[in-house]
Amino acid sequence: MAFIQPRCVPLGGQRVKERAKAARPGVRARVDRGTAILVEHMRSQFRVFGEALAGVGEQVASGFEQIRQRFDGVDREIGLLKSAVLENIRDIRDGLQRLDEKKVEREEIDAIVRRVVGVHIPG
Repeated sequence: MAFIQPRCVPLGGQRVKERAKAARPGVRARVDRGTAILVEHMRSQFRVFGEALAGVGEQVASGFEQIRQRFDGVDREIGLLKSAVLENIRDIRDGLQRLDEKKVEREEIDAIVRRVVGVHIPG
């Protein structure tokens, strides 16, 4: 018993087109009309995809603008912090310098204590 192998021809393949040419004019018109419908459907799908892609592009651009604005704010805040830190450093240095100018040696303190209290402080 011999098996008959069915012919599988993809839709839109060369053999379908050849058959449409060889067939009656009505068959060719149906194939052409079907192809036109498929092409129009694909165009509409690409149009929808393109519109959606444009919307995504606008959202991305808007998101980048928001990020840029936030970074600008962060840069300003960092600038304020930097100037405050530098000012604090200057104040601390000035305070340390004033303390250094007022520094008293231990012997001077011992002498003052001895004079006031009248007691010898062992060193």
